[in-house]
Amino acid sequence: MSYHHGNLAPALVAAGFTLARQGGTASVTVREAARRVGVSAPAAYRHFEDRDAFVAQVARCCRQELARTMMTARDRHRSPKRRFRATGRAYIEFAFDEPGLLECAFTPHQAHAWNAIAGATEECAADDPDAARVLIDVLDELHAAGVISTAQRPGAELVAWASVHGLAMLLAGTDRVAAAPAIERVLDGVEAALFG
Repeated sequence: MSYHHGNLAPALVAAGFTLARQGGTASVTVREAARRVGVSAPAAYRHFEDRDAFVAQVARCCRQELARTMMTARDRHRSPKRRFRATGRAYIEFAFDEPGLLECAFTPHQAHAWNAIAGATEECAADDPDAARVLIDVLDELHAAGVISTAQRPGAELVAWASVHGLAMLLAGTDRVAAAPAIERVLDGVEAALFG
C-alpha cells in the first residue's frame, strides 16, 4: 500500500480497516498498519494519540461500511415494510460476511450506537453514513406510512437495534444456512412488536 505525502493518517486507517477485516479488533495495531503502509511506528504515532485513538478511527470506518451495506439493501425496495426488513437482514448478514469488521465496529466504543439511538446528535454526526441513522430513517418511513403508530414510534429504534445487533453478534462466525430460521424468527418478532 502506498500513500501520498500528507495522507499518511488515512492510509494507516485504511490499513487498519484491512487488519480488522482479517482478524477483528485484536489485529488492529499501529505498528502493523505502519509496516503495511511502509513507514515506522513512531511516524505513524504522530497521527494518533495512542492505539485506542487509532482503533476508534478504524471502528468508525467499520461502522460506515455497515451503514453502506444497510443502505444498499434498503434501496433495493420501495415498500417501507420491505425496506425495514431488508435493513435488518443486511445488518445480520454483515455478521456472516464481515465478522471482523462487525466486532471492531462496536468493541472499542459501545456507547456510540447507544448515543446515536438515544438521539445524541453530536455522536450521530461522527459517522457518515451512520448505521443508526439508517435505522431511524426507515422507522420514520414506517411511521409516515401508518405502519407504526404514533404511540409505538418512540423507542422503536431501541427495540429493533437491540434485537438485530444481539442476533448479529451471536451469529457472527456461525453457519449461515443453519442460522436462517433464527434470523426469520427475530425479524418476525421485531415486526410483530412494532407493527402490532
